[in-house]
Amino acid sequence: MSWIIPIWSIAAGVCLCLAALHFLVWLRSRASLVNLIFSLAAMAGCAIALQEMVLMHAQTPAEYGEVLRWMHVSVAVIIIAIVWIVRLHLRAGRVWLAWLVSGLRIVVLLANLLTSPNATFREITDLRFVPWLGEVVSIPVGEPSPWRIFIHVSTGLLLIYVLDAGVTAWRRGDRRRAVLLSGPIAAAILLSVLFSQLMVWKVVPGPLIGLVFLLIVMAMAIELSMDLIRARQNALDLRKSEERLGLAASAAELGLWEWDVARDEIWATDVGRKRVGAGDSDRIDFNRFLQSVHPDDREPTQKLVQRSDRKSVV
Repeated sequence: MSWIIPIWSIAAGVCLCLAALHFLVWLRSRASLVNLIFSLAAMAGCAIALQEMVLMHAQTPAEYGEVLRWMHVSVAVIIIAIVWIVRLHLRAGRVWLAWLVSGLRIVVLLANLLTSPNATFREITDLRFVPWLGEVVSIPVGEPSPWRIFIHVSTGLLLIYVLDAGVTAWRRGDRRRAVLLSGPIAAAILLSVLFSQLMVWKVVPGPLIGLVFLLIVMAMAIELSMDLIRARQNALDLRKSEERLGLAASAAELGLWEWDVARDEIWATDVGRKRVGAGDSDRIDFNRFLQSVHPDDREPTQKLVQRSDRKSVV
């Protein structure tokens, strides 16, 4: 029985579902940049799993080299995404190191696109066909590319960056995030280095990073999903607090209001709207609110607001 297609297909499907979910989260809240970046990372993880299936079934050295070339694009996306997800989510990590890792990966990507067959091999001379996980798969035989040193350096710096960010978050007291995010990512980075070297040594049919990056995607998804759960709970708690405050204000016949200065729009409770003379759907701006103030108090109120507004601008 073949295990390759079911396992890698499941990995691709999981990544795609997570990418769609967090993209929808970002659409609902454009401020959630980390969800957008994670969606891109998960899509890259899906692409890697599919590319790896094709890679293991390549029939010629040229086909193997071409697929591996495009895998480098997906790998670059997910590595750069990891850097900035860690930075944004943990609020830790050295910025200069984040830019250095991202820059080095872009250099590798450019070298990969400008050299033949790719940044991993200078030349693929042949393929060995061996049984593996119930199928006959392709193992490359060739000469490693000198650009691999940049791959190793960028991967090593990524590992240092992730561990440094985890330690910073741990010392700050954010230990759960440090463990759940930095730990699996660091383990996956080490596994990716091991499998990549085993591929060059003709031990395994490919870098097997499809499953490695699935581990990273799952770790990030679990942590971001826990944030969504906490945000939902906070929203429910806030709604309950607002309801209690509204009931208390209504019982005491207090008119509560809040002014959005940028939009010049005032929110008010039912009692407050009645005092202004506004209906449930009527828009209340500052001028309309000012008309509800006692005539003797209108001018002092207006001057006080103008003075406060000038101070906030200064």
